[in-house]
Amino acid sequence: MESESSASVAKRRARFLRQFSAEFILASAFVAAVFFGVKLVDGNSPNYLRGLAALLPVIVLTLWWCFYSVHIMRLEEFYQTIAIRSIAIACAATLWLTTAYGFMALYMNVPEMPLVMVAPLTTSVYAIIRGAFTLKYR
Repeated sequence: MESESSASVAKRRARFLRQFSAEFILASAFVAAVFFGVKLVDGNSPNYLRGLAALLPVIVLTLWWCFYSVHIMRLEEFYQTIAIRSIAIACAATLWLTTAYGFMALYMNVPEMPLVMVAPLTTSVYAIIRGAFTLKYR
């Protein structure tokens, strides 16, 4: 097997840094939108502010997934397969985790998990799985 040229290694690293930076910015925007919504809404807030607080994180999350979908479509076939497998495993793991936690909340004295935590949980699990796949197929 031929080794990769230094130019292609540099190009791949630059592409990874751009992708990582964009994802980090979008993840930070999601967290900021959640905290902004919490600060924006109090007990006497009008409904339009409550609606804005609810929509901001959803809009950021939608932009994040649209960005990532375009990114996956631009990848080489091998890396597309890794990304899609990572998403499938992350969704399955999130389904399992939330179902298990739901049964614990149902039968034990465990507080219920808010549904808004499913998206951050899924993206966190996805990041771990994608990192593991990336290390495996280096």
